[in-house]
Amino acid sequence: MEIREFRKGDFKAYVDLLLLTSGNEYAGMGKRQISRMLELMDWDWIWVAVEGKAPVGFITVRPEGGTVHIIWLDVHPDFERRGIGSALLEKVIQVGKSYGLGPMVCEVWAENAKAISFYDKHGFRRYRWLENYYKNGLDAWQVVKDI
Repeated sequence: MEIREFRKGDFKAYVDLLLLTSGNEYAGMGKRQISRMLELMDWDWIWVAVEGKAPVGFITVRPEGGTVHIIWLDVHPDFERRGIGSALLEKVIQVGKSYGLGPMVCEVWAENAKAISFYDKHGFRRYRWLENYYKNGLDAWQVVKDI
C-alpha cells in the first residue's frame, strides 16, 4: 500500500467511495452534491491510500486555527481492517507536526460505532456533543487528539 497526495484523476474514485461509505451522515445526497462539496476542498490536504493502482482510502483535512480538522476519513469496505485508516491518520499526524499544528479534531456521527471505536483506539477523546450537527438532523461527537 502507498499513501500519496491526491491527484485530480482520483476525483471520481473519491466521490464513489464517499457515496458508498457515508451512510446516514449524508443520506439523500447524490453524486452531484458530493462532487460539488469536494470541488470546494483544498486539494493539498487530501491523501490517498492506493492498493495496486486503485485508490482504496482517502483522508481530507483542513488546517483551522492551529488545529488539524479531519473532514473525512474513508476506507473502501473491502479493504477495512488492514491498517489503511491508521496509515492515513499517521500521515496526517506527521504533516500536522511538520507545520507546527496543534490538536487533531474530527466530528463523528454519534451512531457510527465503528468510527468512534477507531478514533478511541487512536487516542482521540470525546470532547463535545453536537446536537443536530448534520443537515439531516443527526447528532455527532467532536473528538480531539493532541499531536
